[in-house]
Amino acid sequence: ELLDPETVDVQKVWSLADSCRECELWKEASDLYNRGITRHGWPRSPSPPLSDAWRNLAECQARLNQTADALNSVSAAWVVCGQDASRRNYVQSTLASVMSQTQDLTAVTELLDQKASKDGDDSSFLRRALGKAMLDKSSFESAEAQLRIALSLQPHDNEAWSWLIAALDGQGRSAEAVTAVQGQSDTNIRDISLYRDLHQRLTTLKLPDEAERAAT
Repeated sequence: ELLDPETVDVQKVWSLADSCRECELWKEASDLYNRGITRHGWPRSPSPPLSDAWRNLAECQARLNQTADALNSVSAAWVVCGQDASRRNYVQSTLASVMSQTQDLTAVTELLDQKASKDGDDSSFLRRALGKAMLDKSSFESAEAQLRIALSLQPHDNEAWSWLIAALDGQGRSAEAVTAVQGQSDTNIRDISLYRDLHQRLTTLKLPDEAERAAT
């Protein structure tokens, strides 16, 4: 109430929001982050401070069970974080935390499906995280579906390939897992470990000719 949104320094607002968040005053922190974000406006280039504010806002919203808002906030954090690897990792970690706190991942699936259907736009960033959260809960079939969408959008995502293979292994679908390893190796041709894995899998499936080709 004491902060004038037209004149207040954005960093002061976010600093106060940080204090509230550290005290687990999620609602108060959320309001302050939103106020600072509105005051800051959308940048023309990457903005690490704004990315941090969006990321922290997402954490607060997740604590308040505002999952849809949290996903929007962490997506915004991703867009403005730039190419700094550590900051990108922070945003991805925040998204993983939002997913892990979500009680109903099926509802998240429906939310993303509706958005994709309405806007014709989908997000590998969100789909891969949803797939990983489902994988962590041993919901292998659901994880597979999300990870396949993510890979259709970003086929060179090595982590998503590995998670898809784990989801197929969890379902006991060895042949399909081999196909996935082949797909991963096609996008990571210098990773020798993938060919070793492929050789072992084909040997287990008693396909010696294919195993020999994978080894060479």
